[in-house]
Amino acid sequence: MRWCACVLAMLAGAASWWAVQSTGADANLRGLALVVHRAGTVIWATGSRGTILRSLDSGKTWEPVHISGAETLDFRGVQTFDGKAVYVMSSGEAGASRIYKSTDGGGTWELQYRDKRKGFFLDDLVCSEETHCFALSDPVDGKFLLLETADGSHWKELPREQMPPALPQEGVFAASNSSLLLYEKSEIYFATGGARARVFHSADLGQTWTVSETPMLSGKPSQGIF
Repeated sequence: MRWCACVLAMLAGAASWWAVQSTGADANLRGLALVVHRAGTVIWATGSRGTILRSLDSGKTWEPVHISGAETLDFRGVQTFDGKAVYVMSSGEAGASRIYKSTDGGGTWELQYRDKRKGFFLDDLVCSEETHCFALSDPVDGKFLLLETADGSHWKELPREQMPPALPQEGVFAASNSSLLLYEKSEIYFATGGARARVFHSADLGQTWTVSETPMLSGKPSQGIF
């Protein structure tokens, strides 16, 4: 089933209500990020078919943003703090999982990370500030893989010696870029599904980990924590 590429906007006034804003794109939208300015809200939305959209007027009008060579990618995550420096993350196998960054509001883009290893599949992208971000992949060689950039340009794989192993058929849901969470300045959480619904936690930004079982329904590919 193909869904209309629309964004729901909550409008403030004497009462709050929702209105549908059509973007005009033929895609499934997955990622959403916004920055509130006095002149209006800058909104970025991403999705399938290489879709990246930008609105400079709180969603009244939308313009497509193009990345050369990325026309078939599925962009699941987008992060921005000022509306001009923007990260987008695509999900997929065999090199289709990538991280791009623009520093000029989408005028030009740099491919910052790509990995063709078996099992590498990016699920989430989160940032605590413009230059400090994390990205999470499904298990590679038996363990979930976490990437970090501390300067906004260079990404590195964090050590996994202290991370509990993934269970067979356990993964992270990439549909809404919401399974990875940063808390305060030192804590990372991510949640899984499939074989088990578990929550991984690091109190030192990915250096050491614990994992907890949850009573959420699991056992099938579409079950678990979203």
